[in-house]
Amino acid sequence: MRDRVTDLLCTKFRAIHPLWITCCSVHGYIRLLRRVGHCASEHFSPLTLGSFNGLVTDFNDKDEPVLVGLRGGEKVFVEGLSSGTRDQLYLALRLASLERYMDSAESMPFIVDDILVDFDDARSEAALREMSDLSKKAQVILFTHHARVAEQAQAILSEEMTTIHNL
Repeated sequence: MRDRVTDLLCTKFRAIHPLWITCCSVHGYIRLLRRVGHCASEHFSPLTLGSFNGLVTDFNDKDEPVLVGLRGGEKVFVEGLSSGTRDQLYLALRLASLERYMDSAESMPFIVDDILVDFDDARSEAALREMSDLSKKAQVILFTHHARVAEQAQAILSEEMTTIHNL
C-alpha cells in the first residue's frame, strides 16, 4: 500500500514540475512541498497584489497533502481560487521550482507562453517584476500575443532588461 501511495504522490508532483523527480516517501514529499511552497509563497502574495498572504501546506478531504492560499486567516483551496489566481499560483510554483532547482544546479531559462492572459494590468505588472527579479539569475523568455504586455514590460523594466521581438 505504501508503495502505491508513494507512486501516486510522485506522479502528482511530477505533474507540477518535471524537474523534481525524486520522491522517496510521503514524509519526503511533504517536506519538498513545504520547501517549494514556502518559496512559492514569497511570490504568490506580490502576484496577487496582497489579496493572499501566502501559501501553506494542508490536507484535503482525502487526507492528501496540498498547498492552500491564505487570505487573511482563511485557507482557500485551489478549487476556490479564480482562474486568474490559479494562474498566479501556477506562476509562483514555476518560479519557486526553478529557484529551488538553481540552488543546487546550473541556471536554466525560464520560458512561459501567455502566462499573463488572465491577469489584469496591475497583476501583469507584478508578474513582470517577479520575472525581472528572476532574470538576474536566469534568462526569462515570455511569449505573448498581447501588445499590452510588451508595452508594460517596456514601461516598468529597464531597456537593457527588455528585448521585444515582434513576429
